[in-house]
Amino acid sequence: MRLVSLLLLLLTQPVLAADCFQIVNSPSPPQIVLRGVIELRRDPGPPAGIETFLKLSTPVCVQGVARGGRPFKKERVDLIQLGAPVSLLSSFRTLDRVTVRGELWGPGENGGPPDGFIFAVKEVL
Repeated sequence: MRLVSLLLLLLTQPVLAADCFQIVNSPSPPQIVLRGVIELRRDPGPPAGIETFLKLSTPVCVQGVARGGRPFKKERVDLIQLGAPVSLLSSFRTLDRVTVRGELWGPGENGGPPDGFIFAVKEVL
């Protein structure tokens, strides 16, 4: 029994030690692939509209530097707002399963809500 427990611990160790996605402010940030389910929400502010979110199939860790130079790290981000051309976003429907490639843009302030992250979609795979 101890051997099985030890093996399980060793096998899960790389998952527990996974690196965070780094939000990079550069002209060519790294491209990231995310998978999940589309969730549409009404935008509460004027003018009324719809915001598109990706409910991730597996939570991710995101870190970077917020405005003002303060570092931030979110361990279990499972919902990210999508940013993309209107022509692309309008094709998404609630509960669509998608795989998207793009780049992460971070929250403006340290400690913002997880859905304060923007994922700029470059391509739907």
